[in-house]
Amino acid sequence: MRFTRTVPRPDAPLHSGRLPRAVPWALGAIGLLLAVWGSWIPSLWGDEAASVLSAKRSIPSLFTELAHVDAVHGTYYFALHLWVDLFGASPFSVRFPSAVAVGLGTVAVVLLAERLAGPRTAVIAGVVYCLLPRVTYMGGEARAYAFDAAIAAWALVLLVDLMRGRRRAAGWWVVYGALTALGVYVFLYLGLFVVVHAIVLATSRASRRVWKRWALATALGIVAAAPVVVFDLLERQQVAFLADRSTTSFDTLFAGLWFGDGKVAVVAWALVLVAAVTWVVRRWRRWREGREQTGDARLASSVERASSIPAAPSVEVVAFAALLVPAALLLLSNLVVADFSARYVSMSAPGAALAVAVGIDRLVSLPWRRFTGATRGRRTVVAGLVTALIVVLCIPVYLAQRTPYAQNSSDWAEISATMKAHARPGQAVLFDEDVRPSRNPRLAYRTYAAGFAGLADIGLKTPYWESTSWHDIAYRVSSAVVQQRLTEYPTVWLIEYRTPTHVDDYGLDGLRTAGYVAAATYRTHRSEIIELSRGTTTGE
Repeated sequence: MRFTRTVPRPDAPLHSGRLPRAVPWALGAIGLLLAVWGSWIPSLWGDEAASVLSAKRSIPSLFTELAHVDAVHGTYYFALHLWVDLFGASPFSVRFPSAVAVGLGTVAVVLLAERLAGPRTAVIAGVVYCLLPRVTYMGGEARAYAFDAAIAAWALVLLVDLMRGRRRAAGWWVVYGALTALGVYVFLYLGLFVVVHAIVLATSRASRRVWKRWALATALGIVAAAPVVVFDLLERQQVAFLADRSTTSFDTLFAGLWFGDGKVAVVAWALVLVAAVTWVVRRWRRWREGREQTGDARLASSVERASSIPAAPSVEVVAFAALLVPAALLLLSNLVVADFSARYVSMSAPGAALAVAVGIDRLVSLPWRRFTGATRGRRTVVAGLVTALIVVLCIPVYLAQRTPYAQNSSDWAEISATMKAHARPGQAVLFDEDVRPSRNPRLAYRTYAAGFAGLADIGLKTPYWESTSWHDIAYRVSSAVVQQRLTEYPTVWLIEYRTPTHVDDYGLDGLRTAGYVAAATYRTHRSEIIELSRGTTTGE
């Protein structure tokens, strides 16, 4: 008996229908605009200060810093340095590149979903990605996480194209290896996607030729990234603080990783579960059908599988692997050494959007017609309504991210505005040096300098651009150096860090000993600003 088959073109779509070429880019533009809108409103915070101050250093100074700390973020700092040289270091400016990365990531998510699941799922995935709380947050933050997610998404698109033969030239495997190296340079943990890609290949019956080329390209990419890997390992104690924090609570793992809010998380995980269950049921049915085939039919099926070019990866496998594998690996390693933070799995946001979109598509594709008479057109309407529900649930989270204190409750912009309104040139300023560097009010002086014009920073020991870390090194108020400098200033401003239940009194005793008394006190969201003068009675 002879068996014949029709060999699909390598560039043929996996599903009928294709999106117009402009649609992925239009959705990418929407993602960019959503990330940009209001991005200047929240005050910069500690991690962003590390980005901004590192970017403002000279190149030799930045190399000095990276030799001691933050090598894992070095590529991003160098890129931001070039950006700041051109466009300045305002909150809008330093956050804009992240918004661009969200736009590019959205395009990749749409293209990936179109290749694996068709146009409807592609549009849904793009919309979900645009408004996924983790995505809108990192799109308005001066950190590299939006780039991590974009690189992860584009690497998956390229891998799928290479597997299906859409990109035949060997040079595309060089591009794939370069993208692997770039990902590790931008963020070390993007190397975990090597496991994701191996799973995609293994479950797709990839040919031996594809496996060999993938292994070679991946190995070369990792070798190219070896310098940053070595530096990151040497500086691994930089994340030792995670051992003292609860980073794996139920709330964090259920909502904090990608969904940001309990209601969003409930709906999103329910849809992911729908995608998982329907996938398992379909696989089980195919297995049963395979067992029930006659000998001739089974042989024909075997020949078809053996001669396919090559089998397409399952959209569910790609989504679940990208979503869950990096987080699972980090959680496992976290049992040995503390290295897990919710922010570190931002790179899996494309997997989250894809899994949710597949869940919506599978939900509306269930055999409802026997109960409701639903047609394909009605299913599309229902898919739109479920997607709209996700959008509606995400909007309050999105709006909350565009409020003044949204970034870790930072109030540095408010501190600067208060100082500009009340302080006068020729006066001095001191900062709370007892809090950890990322919360030090001194960072308001470095990131919102306009409010401190003409004030003397008398506690400064080593400015950040001369230090081996990303921040200033300062004297305590009790230091003899500060005490000597105080003699020149009849008025000193002390800025203390405070929480809703506690206010630091770090420097007051030293200033009182030097003859200063509080003349006025101003409270901001997370700070207390005290004006002190010699011989002035206490007031508000």
